[in-house]
Amino acid sequence: MCNITNKNDYLPTRLIDAHPGLHNDAVRLVASTDIQDNHMKYAALSHSWGPKSQRIKPIPKTTKQSITDRMNHISFDELTRTFQDAVIVARRLDIRYIWIDSLCIVQHDEEDFVEQVRNMLKVYGEAHLVISALRAATGDMGLFHERPATLRISQDDGWGNTVTACVRPGAQHEDFFTASPRSFAVAPLFARAWCFQERLAARRLIHFSESEIVYECNRNLVCECNSSAVPIDLETSGNFRRRQALALQKATVESRLNTWYDVLRPYTFRSLTVESDRLPALSGFAQRVALPELGRYCAGFWESELPVALLWRILRPLPENGDLIKRPNEYQAPSWAWPSVQAVIEPYMRFDKRTQIVAEVLEFVCEPATSDPYGKVKS
Repeated sequence: MCNITNKNDYLPTRLIDAHPGLHNDAVRLVASTDIQDNHMKYAALSHSWGPKSQRIKPIPKTTKQSITDRMNHISFDELTRTFQDAVIVARRLDIRYIWIDSLCIVQHDEEDFVEQVRNMLKVYGEAHLVISALRAATGDMGLFHERPATLRISQDDGWGNTVTACVRPGAQHEDFFTASPRSFAVAPLFARAWCFQERLAARRLIHFSESEIVYECNRNLVCECNSSAVPIDLETSGNFRRRQALALQKATVESRLNTWYDVLRPYTFRSLTVESDRLPALSGFAQRVALPELGRYCAGFWESELPVALLWRILRPLPENGDLIKRPNEYQAPSWAWPSVQAVIEPYMRFDKRTQIVAEVLEFVCEPATSDPYGKVKS
């Protein structure tokens, strides 16, 4: 099991103070510079906003106009059920501060959005704990709910004794081990692109699933039904998240490229509410993969892998697009780059050492759209 006593050397720009002593159970937004102990533990929430048409309660947000009021008071009733439950979890675990994206990032402020996205891997990676709203397709579902009833099966053993077995449905454990394109019907959070990166970044998570709570860190995956434990000595285990954590510990070009390509295909299957987030939602992971030997990063490609990296291919359309492979409505990347299509892609992986490269890259120029070199591309 992971050591859970460590404290942080990093705090996000803003956090939610979930201290229960505030008026009428309210919470408030605080600047991390106002927190005296910069090693203070904090939790982070990984959740799905869901399509606006499916939300019952609006997602509470912080804007330039509301940030001053947020610093003084955020009504508990204003929070969605998922936000409320996350605050309750933090309080029960004696974690005073929690990071929630819509409240801790100033919405509709491009400068603040870019700055926070650049630090997203740190926000989730340095959190003492990530609370995962695994079952909630929108903020209305929350973390807590009535679980499926326990099934009791009794059988006479023929000797006058009755043997009783108790069976309670568990989570879909395959959803935790694989990142391959699938429906994730009981784990809608896993189908979201931003949350995909958040899970890769986190050092430990508590997933609130339909049927049980699942604890996950870089070494273990433990569920209440005890059927998903991962041996800590298996570096080549089928646990997708563990495989990435191990690969990123190695500062070699081969390991970093392997994990990049391993992530790229399942990432392109994930859904986004805002299509222009395709590159920003992976920018934190790209920063983590980066090595000087890989060269510059441009629109989802590494300089050292050109021109062979251009040999990616489309596998299938995104589920929400039916049978159609679409281009984004607005420019996302050059037509030869995978972010320029809305589809599941397979990157080219140079496993065959006999590959002969007969083209040479003379020069390329990439102009980022923001101050984040791993984010949106202008041209």
